[in-house]
Amino acid sequence: MENNTEKKGNFQWQEMDGIRSLNIELVKKRHPLKYFIENIFGDKFVRYLKFLRSKNALKESLKNKNPTFQQQKCEKVAIIFMGSQDYVKFFPRFYSTINQNFLPDTKKDFFAFTDQVDYDYFKDKENIKIIPVKYGGPAVMTLSKFKFIASIADKLRGYSHVVYIDSDMYARDITTEEEFFCHTQPLFAMRHPCFLNIPGQFELNHQSKAALNENDDLSIYRQACFWGGKKDHIIEMCKQINNGIEEDFRNKIISIWLDESHLNKFFVRNKHLIHTHDSNYGYPSMWPILEGYSVKFFHDKGEILK
Repeated sequence: MENNTEKKGNFQWQEMDGIRSLNIELVKKRHPLKYFIENIFGDKFVRYLKFLRSKNALKESLKNKNPTFQQQKCEKVAIIFMGSQDYVKFFPRFYSTINQNFLPDTKKDFFAFTDQVDYDYFKDKENIKIIPVKYGGPAVMTLSKFKFIASIADKLRGYSHVVYIDSDMYARDITTEEEFFCHTQPLFAMRHPCFLNIPGQFELNHQSKAALNENDDLSIYRQACFWGGKKDHIIEMCKQINNGIEEDFRNKIISIWLDESHLNKFFVRNKHLIHTHDSNYGYPSMWPILEGYSVKFFHDKGEILK
């Protein structure tokens, strides 16, 4: 495959299976200090600095814990797993921990979107539904998740809720129905742990359909690793976001943080529909855990891909 580059305005493009994505060098230029420190001191040091930056905000979240009461009925949940190529290797940990610890009193089925349909762990499990997809490269697969979910709307008819969770996450602790559905909003997301007390990295370049304005409410930046809600609202959300992504593709635009940029635009513009969970639903595994802080999900690649 040939890699061709061209410039369009302030963007540098790289050909990738017929779809153009922002060249990684442009992303680095947008965040020069981070990459400078990372190159000198290493990734672990940068991650620890991020923890120190968020530490006080994490402590504050502990003070705001109140008794929770389930405020919406959950009958059956569709868990979405996206794992192509080697990422399918995350599925055993993903499946076993979520099946046991997440909403333990609720019926759950797992929809696995993958190009590895013959993976051994999928076999002989009634609550795993395999959805074959063609691998198109990391950025394309990340941006295609909304299209994939919308494409199985008929298969989701019997479910009250749909929950998307990144493949490299796992349920560390039990999350009960009472604490998780402690709200009435039809959609939920989680606060990005690295942007609790600093501005999030929203897309502000208006060449992309993910762009927001500086006069939007940019007080909460949500991470794309954990989100969901009532089935009909999720399907409609995925359709709307995919329309924006497809228009970006036609215009040879990909937002700076891919799916996360588009999700954050939707959440900001529809904040009345969103309940935002704490960062303990996607806690970085390399961060220390504060005393009294209950980590529900770890974000952790670990040794699985090595």
